[in-house]
Amino acid sequence: MSVDPAVGSSSNAGTYNVAAISTTNGGATWTSDPVPLAYGDGLSAVACPSISTCFAAGYNSIISTTDGGSTWRNDPVPQGSGGLGAISCPSTSDCTGVVGASIVSTTDGGSTWTSETAPAPVDSLGSVACPSTSTCFAVSGNSFRTTEKSASAPIISTTNGGATWTNDPIPSQVTNLSSIACQSALDCTAVGSNDIVSTTDGGSTWTSETAPAPVASLDSVACPSTSTCLAVGVGYGSVGGLVVSGANMNAPSVVTASLPSANAGVAYSATLNATGGFSPYSWSVSSGSLPGGLSLDPSTGSITGRPVSEGTFKFTVEVSGANSSTTTQDLSIVVGPAPPLACSSTGVGSASYSGGYWIATSTGAVYSCGDAPFYGSLVTAGVTPLKPVVGIAAAPDDKGYYEVASDGGVFAFGPGANFYGSMGGQTLNKPIVGVATTPQGGYYEVASDGGVFSFGPGANFYGSTGCLSLNQPIVGIEVASNTTTVGTETACGSTNPDAPGGYRLIARDGGVFSFGNATFAGSLSGEGVSDVVGAAGA
Repeated sequence: MSVDPAVGSSSNAGTYNVAAISTTNGGATWTSDPVPLAYGDGLSAVACPSISTCFAAGYNSIISTTDGGSTWRNDPVPQGSGGLGAISCPSTSDCTGVVGASIVSTTDGGSTWTSETAPAPVDSLGSVACPSTSTCFAVSGNSFRTTEKSASAPIISTTNGGATWTNDPIPSQVTNLSSIACQSALDCTAVGSNDIVSTTDGGSTWTSETAPAPVASLDSVACPSTSTCLAVGVGYGSVGGLVVSGANMNAPSVVTASLPSANAGVAYSATLNATGGFSPYSWSVSSGSLPGGLSLDPSTGSITGRPVSEGTFKFTVEVSGANSSTTTQDLSIVVGPAPPLACSSTGVGSASYSGGYWIATSTGAVYSCGDAPFYGSLVTAGVTPLKPVVGIAAAPDDKGYYEVASDGGVFAFGPGANFYGSMGGQTLNKPIVGVATTPQGGYYEVASDGGVFSFGPGANFYGSTGCLSLNQPIVGIEVASNTTTVGTETACGSTNPDAPGGYRLIARDGGVFSFGNATFAGSLSGEGVSDVVGAAGA
Protein backbone atom coordinates (compact mmCIF):
# COMPACT_ATOMS: atom_id res chain seq x y z
CA MET A 1 0.00 0.00 0.00
CA SER A 2 1.22 3.48 -0.84
CA VAL A 3 -0.12 6.33 1.24
CA ASP A 4 0.27 10.11 1.15
CA PRO A 5 -1.76 11.53 4.05
CA ALA A 6 -2.87 15.07 4.71
CA VAL A 7 -4.31 16.27 8.00
CA GLY A 8 -6.32 19.21 9.27
CA SER A 9 -9.69 20.02 10.86
CA SER A 10 -13.26 20.46 9.75
CA SER A 11 -16.00 22.59 11.34
CA ASN A 12 -19.71 22.07 11.76
CA ALA A 13 -21.64 24.88 13.44
CA GLY A 14 -18.56 25.91 15.38
CA THR A 15 -17.48 22.40 16.33
CA TYR A 16 -14.02 21.32 15.08
CA ASN A 17 -13.27 17.68 14.33
CA VAL A 18 -10.08 15.88 13.38
CA ALA A 19 -9.68 15.19 9.65
CA ALA A 20 -7.25 12.95 7.78
CA ILE A 21 -7.29 12.14 4.09
CA SER A 22 -4.96 9.92 2.05
CA THR A 23 -4.18 8.80 -1.51
CA THR A 24 -2.73 5.52 -2.78
CA ASN A 25 -2.61 6.41 -6.49
CA GLY A 26 -0.32 9.40 -6.63
CA GLY A 27 -3.07 11.91 -5.87
CA ALA A 28 -5.54 10.88 -8.57
CA THR A 29 -8.07 10.35 -5.78
CA TRP A 30 -8.12 11.18 -2.07
CA THR A 31 -10.24 9.45 0.58
CA SER A 32 -11.15 10.32 4.15
CA ASP A 33 -9.56 8.10 6.78
CA PRO A 34 -11.42 7.07 9.97
CA VAL A 35 -9.58 8.76 12.82
CA PRO A 36 -10.29 8.81 16.54
CA LEU A 37 -11.60 11.93 18.26
CA ALA A 38 -8.71 14.16 19.27
CA TYR A 39 -8.72 17.04 21.73
CA GLY A 40 -8.63 20.57 20.39
CA ASP A 41 -8.89 22.17 17.01
CA GLY A 42 -7.57 19.36 14.85
CA LEU A 43 -4.32 18.16 13.35
CA SER A 44 -1.65 20.45 11.85
CA ALA A 45 1.40 18.25 11.11
CA VAL A 46 2.04 14.81 9.65
CA ALA A 47 5.09 12.61 9.07
CA CYS A 48 5.27 9.22 7.34
CA PRO A 49 8.54 7.27 7.78
CA SER A 50 7.12 4.46 5.60
CA ILE A 51 4.20 3.86 3.24
CA SER A 52 2.27 2.15 6.03
CA THR A 53 3.27 4.12 9.13
CA CYS A 54 2.30 7.76 9.76
CA PHE A 55 2.10 10.08 12.76
CA ALA A 56 -0.14 13.16 12.87
CA ALA A 57 0.01 15.86 15.54
CA GLY A 58 -2.28 18.60 16.72
CA TYR A 59 -3.25 20.43 19.88
CA ASN A 60 -2.31 18.17 22.79
CA SER A 61 -2.78 15.09 20.62
CA ILE A 62 -0.90 12.65 18.42
CA ILE A 63 -2.53 9.93 16.35
CA SER A 64 -0.73 7.19 14.39
CA THR A 65 -1.39 4.47 11.85
CA THR A 66 0.60 1.37 10.94
CA ASP A 67 -1.63 0.10 8.14
CA GLY A 68 -1.52 2.94 5.66
CA GLY A 69 -4.38 4.91 7.23
CA SER A 70 -6.99 2.12 7.38
CA THR A 71 -7.04 2.55 11.15
CA TRP A 72 -5.66 5.30 13.42
CA ARG A 73 -5.08 5.29 17.19
CA ASN A 74 -4.61 7.97 19.83
CA ASP A 75 -1.05 8.05 21.22
CA PRO A 76 -0.47 9.06 24.84
CA VAL A 77 0.98 12.59 24.91
CA PRO A 78 2.73 14.08 27.97
CA GLN A 79 0.64 16.65 29.80
CA GLY A 80 1.37 20.26 28.90
CA SER A 81 2.67 19.48 25.43
CA GLY A 82 0.36 22.04 23.89
CA GLY A 83 -0.37 22.17 20.21
CA LEU A 84 2.27 20.25 18.31
CA GLY A 85 2.96 22.21 15.12
CA ALA A 86 5.67 20.03 13.54
CA ILE A 87 6.77 16.41 13.63
CA SER A 88 9.68 14.48 12.05
CA CYS A 89 10.22 10.71 11.97
CA PRO A 90 13.56 9.25 10.79
CA SER A 91 12.24 5.72 11.33
CA THR A 92 8.94 3.95 12.05
CA SER A 93 9.80 3.82 15.74
CA ASP A 94 11.51 7.21 16.27
CA CYS A 95 9.71 10.57 16.04
CA THR A 96 10.17 14.05 17.48
CA GLY A 97 7.48 16.74 17.67
CA VAL A 98 7.76 20.42 18.65
CA VAL A 99 5.58 23.37 19.51
CA GLY A 100 6.25 26.49 21.58
CA ALA A 101 9.11 25.59 23.86
CA SER A 102 7.93 21.96 24.09
CA ILE A 103 9.66 18.92 22.59
CA VAL A 104 8.22 15.38 22.74
CA SER A 105 9.67 12.17 21.31
CA THR A 106 9.05 8.46 20.96
CA THR A 107 11.42 5.56 20.36
CA ASP A 108 8.84 2.77 20.32
CA GLY A 109 6.55 3.75 17.45
CA GLY A 110 4.30 6.02 19.53
CA SER A 111 3.38 3.64 22.35
CA THR A 112 5.04 6.07 24.75
CA TRP A 113 6.01 9.74 24.28
CA THR A 114 8.36 11.63 26.59
CA SER A 115 9.11 15.32 27.08
CA GLU A 116 12.54 16.76 26.30
CA THR A 117 14.01 20.04 27.49
CA ALA A 118 14.70 22.85 25.07
CA PRO A 119 17.64 25.11 25.96
CA ALA A 120 16.99 28.69 27.02
CA PRO A 121 16.10 31.15 25.62
CA VAL A 122 13.84 29.32 23.13
CA ASP A 123 10.49 31.11 22.77
CA SER A 124 8.73 29.03 20.14
CA LEU A 125 9.67 26.05 17.97
CA GLY A 126 7.93 25.96 14.62
CA SER A 127 9.74 23.30 12.58
CA VAL A 128 11.80 20.16 13.21
CA ALA A 129 13.93 17.89 11.00
CA CYS A 130 15.51 14.61 12.14
CA PRO A 131 17.90 13.18 9.52
CA SER A 132 18.76 10.27 11.85
CA THR A 133 17.48 8.64 15.01
CA SER A 134 20.10 10.50 17.06
CA THR A 135 20.25 13.88 15.30
CA CYS A 136 17.50 16.49 15.12
CA PHE A 137 17.37 20.21 14.32
CA ALA A 138 14.54 22.58 15.28
CA VAL A 139 13.98 26.24 14.42
CA SER A 140 12.24 28.91 16.45
CA GLY A 141 9.53 30.06 14.12
CA ASN A 142 8.56 33.10 16.20
CA SER A 143 11.95 34.06 17.66
CA PHE A 144 12.70 37.44 16.14
CA ARG A 145 16.05 38.98 17.06
CA THR A 146 14.97 42.35 18.34
CA THR A 147 16.41 44.61 21.00
CA GLU A 148 14.05 43.07 23.52
CA LYS A 149 14.81 39.47 22.46
CA SER A 150 18.40 39.71 21.28
CA ALA A 151 19.26 36.42 23.00
CA SER A 152 16.63 34.25 21.27
CA ALA A 153 17.92 30.97 19.78
CA PRO A 154 16.64 30.44 16.19
CA ILE A 155 18.22 26.94 15.78
CA ILE A 156 18.67 24.19 18.36
CA SER A 157 19.99 20.68 17.79
CA THR A 158 20.62 17.33 19.44
CA THR A 159 23.05 14.58 18.51
CA ASN A 160 22.18 12.12 21.27
CA GLY A 161 18.55 11.32 20.57
CA GLY A 162 17.17 14.30 22.51
CA ALA A 163 18.95 13.69 25.79
CA THR A 164 20.38 17.21 25.45
CA TRP A 165 19.62 20.07 23.06
CA THR A 166 22.03 22.94 22.37
CA ASN A 167 21.83 26.34 20.70
CA ASP A 168 23.52 26.46 17.30
CA PRO A 169 25.55 29.55 16.26
CA ILE A 170 23.96 31.32 13.31
CA PRO A 171 24.91 34.55 11.50
CA SER A 172 23.98 37.64 13.53
CA GLN A 173 21.88 39.18 10.75
CA VAL A 174 19.41 36.25 10.70
CA THR A 175 16.22 37.39 12.45
CA ASN A 176 13.58 34.71 11.95
CA LEU A 177 13.45 31.13 10.70
CA SER A 178 10.26 29.21 10.03
CA SER A 179 11.27 25.92 8.36
CA ILE A 180 14.23 23.52 8.22
CA ALA A 181 15.11 20.51 6.04
CA CYS A 182 18.07 18.16 6.35
CA GLN A 183 19.60 16.07 3.59
CA SER A 184 21.88 14.28 6.08
CA ALA A 185 23.09 14.57 9.66
CA LEU A 186 25.66 17.11 8.41
CA ASP A 187 23.73 19.03 5.73
CA CYS A 188 20.71 21.18 6.59
CA THR A 189 19.05 24.32 5.18
CA ALA A 190 16.68 26.63 7.09
CA VAL A 191 14.56 29.50 5.76
CA GLY A 192 12.44 32.30 7.19
CA SER A 193 11.63 35.88 6.28
CA ASN A 194 14.09 36.45 3.43
CA ASP A 195 16.87 34.54 5.19
CA ILE A 196 18.48 31.29 4.05
CA VAL A 197 21.12 29.59 6.23
CA SER A 198 22.85 26.26 5.74
CA THR A 199 25.31 23.96 7.49
CA THR A 200 27.60 21.23 6.19
CA ASP A 201 29.13 20.22 9.52
CA GLY A 202 26.12 19.17 11.58
CA GLY A 203 25.34 22.67 12.90
CA SER A 204 28.76 23.65 14.23
CA THR A 205 28.74 26.50 11.72
CA TRP A 206 25.88 28.03 9.75
CA THR A 207 26.40 30.15 6.62
CA SER A 208 24.03 32.74 5.18
CA GLU A 209 22.96 32.39 1.55
CA THR A 210 21.39 35.08 -0.60
CA ALA A 211 17.71 34.79 -1.49
CA PRO A 212 16.98 35.92 -5.06
CA ALA A 213 14.59 38.78 -5.84
CA PRO A 214 11.68 39.21 -5.33
CA VAL A 215 11.54 37.15 -2.10
CA ALA A 216 9.67 38.90 0.72
CA SER A 217 9.45 35.90 3.06
CA LEU A 218 10.07 32.17 2.88
CA ASP A 219 7.81 29.87 4.87
CA SER A 220 8.86 26.29 4.09
CA VAL A 221 11.81 24.42 2.59
CA ALA A 222 12.41 20.89 1.26
CA CYS A 223 15.76 19.44 0.18
CA PRO A 224 15.43 16.20 -1.80
CA SER A 225 19.21 15.93 -2.26
CA THR A 226 22.44 17.51 -1.03
CA SER A 227 22.55 19.67 -4.15
CA THR A 228 18.92 20.77 -4.51
CA CYS A 229 16.50 22.62 -2.24
CA LEU A 230 13.11 24.17 -2.88
CA ALA A 231 11.59 26.91 -0.72
CA VAL A 232 8.14 28.48 -0.92
CA GLY A 233 6.93 31.83 0.30
CA VAL A 234 5.67 35.25 -0.72
CA GLY A 235 7.18 37.79 -3.09
CA TYR A 236 7.08 41.56 -2.77
CA GLY A 237 5.44 44.12 -5.01
CA SER A 238 3.03 42.54 -7.47
CA VAL A 239 4.45 39.04 -6.95
CA GLY A 240 2.28 36.72 -4.89
CA GLY A 241 3.24 33.17 -3.91
CA LEU A 242 6.55 31.94 -5.29
CA VAL A 243 8.86 28.95 -5.35
CA VAL A 244 12.66 29.31 -5.11
CA SER A 245 14.32 26.20 -6.49
CA GLY A 246 17.32 24.74 -8.24
CA ALA A 247 20.74 23.30 -7.46
CA ASN A 248 22.27 26.79 -7.40
CA MET A 249 20.42 27.53 -4.18
CA ASN A 250 23.27 25.71 -2.46
CA ALA A 251 25.95 26.18 -5.13
CA PRO A 252 29.10 28.24 -4.57
CA SER A 253 29.63 31.41 -6.58
CA VAL A 254 32.95 32.41 -8.15
CA VAL A 255 34.22 35.68 -6.69
CA THR A 256 37.17 36.02 -9.10
CA ALA A 257 36.05 38.10 -12.10
CA SER A 258 39.46 38.60 -13.75
CA LEU A 259 43.04 37.37 -13.49
CA PRO A 260 46.31 39.33 -13.60
CA SER A 261 48.38 39.27 -16.78
CA ALA A 262 51.56 37.22 -17.10
CA ASN A 263 54.89 37.34 -18.90
CA ALA A 264 56.46 34.49 -20.86
CA GLY A 265 59.09 32.67 -18.87
CA VAL A 266 58.29 34.46 -15.61
CA ALA A 267 56.87 32.71 -12.54
CA TYR A 268 53.11 33.31 -12.26
CA SER A 269 50.71 32.85 -9.37
CA ALA A 270 47.03 33.69 -8.95
CA THR A 271 44.29 32.17 -6.79
CA LEU A 272 40.64 31.64 -7.68
CA ASN A 273 38.12 32.42 -4.93
CA ALA A 274 34.54 31.34 -4.31
CA THR A 275 31.90 31.92 -1.66
CA GLY A 276 28.72 30.23 -0.49
CA GLY A 277 27.65 26.67 -1.14
CA PHE A 278 29.26 23.77 0.66
CA SER A 279 33.02 23.68 1.20
CA PRO A 280 35.56 22.26 0.55
CA TYR A 281 35.56 23.42 -3.07
CA SER A 282 37.04 21.61 -6.07
CA TRP A 283 38.32 23.57 -9.11
CA SER A 284 38.76 22.52 -12.74
CA VAL A 285 38.98 23.99 -16.24
CA SER A 286 35.76 22.95 -17.99
CA SER A 287 36.53 24.45 -21.42
CA GLY A 288 39.39 26.21 -23.16
CA SER A 289 42.87 25.86 -21.69
CA LEU A 290 45.34 27.64 -19.47
CA PRO A 291 48.49 29.07 -21.04
CA GLY A 292 51.13 26.39 -21.61
CA GLY A 293 53.31 26.05 -18.53
CA LEU A 294 50.53 26.95 -16.06
CA SER A 295 48.46 24.50 -14.01
CA LEU A 296 45.43 24.73 -11.72
CA ASP A 297 45.47 23.14 -8.25
CA PRO A 298 41.99 21.56 -7.87
CA SER A 299 41.92 21.83 -4.08
CA THR A 300 43.24 25.40 -3.58
CA GLY A 301 42.25 27.10 -6.84
CA SER A 302 45.85 28.31 -7.32
CA ILE A 303 47.14 28.85 -10.86
CA THR A 304 50.94 28.62 -10.93
CA GLY A 305 53.84 27.98 -13.26
CA ARG A 306 55.79 29.79 -15.99
CA PRO A 307 53.93 30.59 -19.23
CA VAL A 308 55.78 29.32 -22.30
CA SER A 309 54.43 31.59 -25.03
CA GLU A 310 52.72 34.93 -25.52
CA GLY A 311 49.03 35.41 -26.33
CA THR A 312 45.52 35.75 -24.86
CA PHE A 313 44.22 32.48 -23.45
CA LYS A 314 40.47 32.18 -22.75
CA PHE A 315 39.03 29.41 -20.60
CA THR A 316 36.16 28.55 -18.26
CA VAL A 317 36.72 27.46 -14.67
CA GLU A 318 34.24 25.35 -12.73
CA VAL A 319 33.96 25.25 -8.95
CA SER A 320 32.18 22.33 -7.32
CA GLY A 321 30.89 22.34 -3.75
CA ALA A 322 31.04 19.40 -1.38
CA ASN A 323 27.43 18.63 -2.34
CA SER A 324 28.43 18.35 -6.04
CA SER A 325 26.65 21.60 -7.02
CA THR A 326 28.70 23.58 -9.54
CA THR A 327 29.15 27.09 -10.91
CA THR A 328 31.28 28.27 -13.85
CA GLN A 329 33.09 31.51 -14.66
CA ASP A 330 34.67 32.64 -17.95
CA LEU A 331 38.20 34.01 -17.46
CA SER A 332 41.31 34.80 -19.50
CA ILE A 333 45.02 35.35 -18.97
CA VAL A 334 47.04 37.68 -21.21
CA VAL A 335 50.66 36.53 -21.54
CA GLY A 336 53.04 39.27 -22.66
CA PRO A 337 56.69 39.12 -23.70
CA ALA A 338 59.37 38.36 -21.17
CA PRO A 339 60.66 41.46 -19.37
CA PRO A 340 64.30 42.57 -19.72
CA LEU A 341 65.63 40.41 -16.93
CA ALA A 342 69.26 39.47 -16.40
CA CYS A 343 68.38 35.78 -16.77
CA SER A 344 65.38 34.62 -18.75
CA SER A 345 64.06 31.30 -19.96
CA THR A 346 63.13 32.98 -23.26
CA GLY A 347 66.54 34.44 -23.96
CA VAL A 348 65.79 38.14 -23.61
CA GLY A 349 69.01 39.54 -22.19
CA SER A 350 69.74 42.90 -20.61
CA ALA A 351 72.00 45.52 -22.18
CA SER A 352 73.31 46.37 -18.72
CA TYR A 353 75.12 43.01 -18.68
CA SER A 354 77.99 42.58 -21.13
CA GLY A 355 78.80 39.04 -22.20
CA GLY A 356 76.61 36.27 -20.88
CA TYR A 357 76.17 32.65 -19.93
CA TRP A 358 73.58 29.94 -19.56
CA ILE A 359 72.19 28.24 -16.46
CA ALA A 360 70.50 24.83 -16.62
CA THR A 361 68.20 23.14 -14.13
CA SER A 362 67.66 19.45 -13.47
CA THR A 363 64.38 19.52 -15.44
CA GLY A 364 66.19 20.72 -18.56
CA ALA A 365 65.15 24.37 -18.30
CA VAL A 366 67.78 26.82 -19.61
CA TYR A 367 68.09 30.45 -18.52
CA SER A 368 70.12 32.84 -20.63
CA CYS A 369 71.89 35.60 -18.71
CA GLY A 370 73.28 38.86 -19.96
CA ASP A 371 73.61 38.97 -23.75
CA ALA A 372 73.62 35.20 -24.15
CA PRO A 373 70.93 34.32 -26.71
CA PHE A 374 68.35 31.65 -25.93
CA TYR A 375 68.35 28.63 -28.25
CA GLY A 376 65.73 26.51 -26.53
CA SER A 377 65.56 23.90 -23.78
CA LEU A 378 63.97 20.59 -22.89
CA VAL A 379 61.18 22.45 -21.08
CA THR A 380 60.23 24.69 -24.02
CA ALA A 381 60.48 21.66 -26.32
CA GLY A 382 58.02 19.80 -24.07
CA VAL A 383 60.52 17.00 -23.39
CA THR A 384 60.89 15.39 -19.99
CA PRO A 385 64.32 13.74 -19.60
CA LEU A 386 64.37 10.15 -18.37
CA LYS A 387 66.99 11.18 -15.80
CA PRO A 388 67.83 14.62 -14.35
CA VAL A 389 70.01 17.02 -16.31
CA VAL A 390 73.38 17.31 -14.54
CA GLY A 391 75.35 19.71 -16.72
CA ILE A 392 75.47 22.23 -19.57
CA ALA A 393 78.36 23.26 -21.85
CA ALA A 394 78.54 26.01 -24.47
CA ALA A 395 79.34 25.33 -28.12
CA PRO A 396 82.80 26.66 -29.05
CA ASP A 397 81.37 29.59 -31.03
CA ASP A 398 78.78 30.35 -28.27
CA LYS A 399 76.00 29.78 -30.80
CA GLY A 400 74.46 26.94 -28.89
CA TYR A 401 74.91 24.60 -25.96
CA TYR A 402 74.59 21.01 -24.84
CA GLU A 403 72.58 19.64 -21.92
CA VAL A 404 73.59 16.27 -20.50
CA ALA A 405 71.53 13.98 -18.26
CA SER A 406 72.78 11.50 -15.67
CA ASP A 407 71.95 8.57 -17.98
CA GLY A 408 74.29 10.01 -20.63
CA GLY A 409 71.62 11.55 -22.84
CA VAL A 410 72.91 14.64 -24.70
CA PHE A 411 70.60 17.36 -26.02
CA ALA A 412 71.96 19.96 -28.47
CA PHE A 413 70.44 23.43 -28.97
CA GLY A 414 71.50 26.17 -31.41
CA PRO A 415 73.28 26.21 -34.79
CA GLY A 416 76.73 25.83 -33.24
CA ALA A 417 75.83 22.74 -31.20
CA ASN A 418 75.97 19.67 -33.43
CA PHE A 419 74.91 16.33 -32.06
CA TYR A 420 77.58 13.63 -32.41
CA GLY A 421 76.10 10.92 -30.20
CA SER A 422 75.72 10.17 -26.52
CA MET A 423 75.72 7.47 -23.89
CA GLY A 424 71.94 7.65 -23.60
CA GLY A 425 70.48 4.16 -23.68
CA GLN A 426 73.88 2.59 -22.96
CA THR A 427 74.76 0.63 -19.81
CA LEU A 428 76.87 2.75 -17.47
CA ASN A 429 78.84 1.61 -14.47
CA LYS A 430 78.23 4.98 -12.83
CA PRO A 431 76.01 7.94 -13.72
CA ILE A 432 77.23 10.84 -15.85
CA VAL A 433 78.15 13.93 -13.79
CA GLY A 434 79.40 16.46 -16.35
CA VAL A 435 79.98 17.56 -19.94
CA ALA A 436 82.68 19.68 -21.62
CA THR A 437 83.18 20.83 -25.24
CA THR A 438 86.32 20.96 -27.36
CA PRO A 439 87.47 23.97 -29.40
CA GLN A 440 86.76 21.97 -32.55
CA GLY A 441 83.11 21.39 -31.62
CA GLY A 442 83.10 17.92 -30.08
CA TYR A 443 82.33 17.07 -26.47
CA TYR A 444 83.16 14.73 -23.59
CA GLU A 445 80.89 13.09 -21.04
CA VAL A 446 82.35 12.02 -17.71
CA ALA A 447 80.90 9.57 -15.16
CA SER A 448 81.35 9.64 -11.38
CA ASP A 449 83.92 6.79 -11.60
CA GLY A 450 85.99 8.84 -14.07
CA GLY A 451 84.85 7.02 -17.17
CA VAL A 452 85.27 9.38 -20.16
CA PHE A 453 83.23 9.17 -23.37
CA SER A 454 84.27 11.27 -26.37
CA PHE A 455 82.10 12.43 -29.28
CA GLY A 456 82.78 14.62 -32.31
CA PRO A 457 85.76 16.58 -33.69
CA GLY A 458 88.62 17.37 -31.33
CA ALA A 459 87.26 14.99 -28.70
CA ASN A 460 90.26 12.66 -28.57
CA PHE A 461 90.27 9.99 -25.91
CA TYR A 462 93.38 10.26 -23.73
CA GLY A 463 92.43 7.92 -20.90
CA SER A 464 90.25 7.86 -17.77
CA THR A 465 90.10 6.76 -14.14
CA GLY A 466 87.34 4.25 -14.85
CA CYS A 467 89.51 1.33 -13.73
CA LEU A 468 90.96 3.00 -10.63
CA SER A 469 89.77 2.76 -7.05
CA LEU A 470 89.06 6.39 -6.20
CA ASN A 471 89.01 7.89 -2.72
CA GLN A 472 86.14 10.17 -3.79
CA PRO A 473 83.97 10.20 -6.95
CA ILE A 474 84.67 12.39 -9.96
CA VAL A 475 82.48 15.53 -10.01
CA GLY A 476 83.50 17.17 -13.32
CA ILE A 477 85.66 17.40 -16.43
CA GLU A 478 87.57 20.42 -17.73
CA VAL A 479 89.06 20.66 -21.23
CA ALA A 480 92.56 22.10 -20.92
CA SER A 481 93.29 25.44 -22.51
CA ASN A 482 97.04 25.23 -21.78
CA THR A 483 98.96 22.06 -22.57
CA THR A 484 102.39 20.61 -22.01
CA THR A 485 104.05 17.77 -23.85
CA VAL A 486 102.47 14.95 -21.91
CA GLY A 487 99.78 14.29 -19.31
CA THR A 488 100.34 12.50 -16.02
CA GLU A 489 97.67 9.80 -16.07
CA THR A 490 97.94 6.67 -18.16
CA ALA A 491 96.29 4.11 -15.88
CA CYS A 492 93.07 3.51 -17.84
CA GLY A 493 94.02 4.54 -21.33
CA SER A 494 96.98 5.79 -23.30
CA THR A 495 98.34 9.31 -23.66
CA ASN A 496 98.67 10.66 -27.15
CA PRO A 497 101.36 13.34 -27.06
CA ASP A 498 101.12 13.84 -30.82
CA ALA A 499 97.44 14.80 -30.63
CA PRO A 500 96.58 18.32 -29.48
CA GLY A 501 94.46 18.98 -26.44
CA GLY A 502 93.69 17.17 -23.24
CA TYR A 503 91.43 17.24 -20.23
CA ARG A 504 91.43 17.05 -16.47
CA LEU A 505 89.08 15.09 -14.20
CA ILE A 506 88.32 16.56 -10.77
CA ALA A 507 87.30 14.45 -7.76
CA ARG A 508 85.27 15.50 -4.74
CA ASP A 509 88.37 15.46 -2.50
CA GLY A 510 90.19 17.83 -4.87
CA GLY A 511 92.12 15.11 -6.65
CA VAL A 512 93.09 16.16 -10.21
CA PHE A 513 93.80 13.67 -13.01
CA SER A 514 95.24 15.14 -16.21
CA PHE A 515 95.15 13.36 -19.56
CA GLY A 516 96.60 14.11 -22.98
CA ASN A 517 98.56 17.35 -23.09
CA ALA A 518 96.73 18.86 -20.09
CA THR A 519 99.04 20.45 -17.53
CA PHE A 520 99.10 18.95 -14.05
CA ALA A 521 99.75 21.66 -11.45
CA GLY A 522 98.92 19.79 -8.26
CA SER A 523 95.76 18.83 -6.37
CA LEU A 524 94.07 18.91 -2.97
CA SER A 525 94.10 15.15 -2.54
CA GLY A 526 95.11 14.22 1.01
CA GLU A 527 94.35 17.71 2.36
CA GLY A 528 91.11 16.64 4.08
CA VAL A 529 88.83 18.35 1.57
CA SER A 530 85.64 16.49 0.63
CA ASP A 531 83.29 19.06 -0.89
CA VAL A 532 84.88 19.98 -4.24
CA VAL A 533 82.26 20.47 -7.00
CA GLY A 534 84.39 21.42 -10.03
CA ALA A 535 87.40 23.24 -11.50
CA ALA A 536 88.12 25.73 -14.30
CA GLY A 537 91.34 26.18 -16.28
CA ALA A 538 93.33 29.40 -16.47
